[in-house]
Amino acid sequence: MVNVNGTYLVTAGFPTGAEGSTNFIRILKKEQIEYYVDFAI
Repeated sequence: MVNVNGTYLVTAGFPTGAEGSTNFIRILKKEQIEYYVDFAI
């Protein structure tokens, strides 16, 4: 469950599972989380 009042750090990378491959980092704040939660419903 996502707490819409929280702040989240999202990381991803390619190739998946390869150490040191993180090439995407994003901080999601309250306003952005509310947007994505509303979008998913």
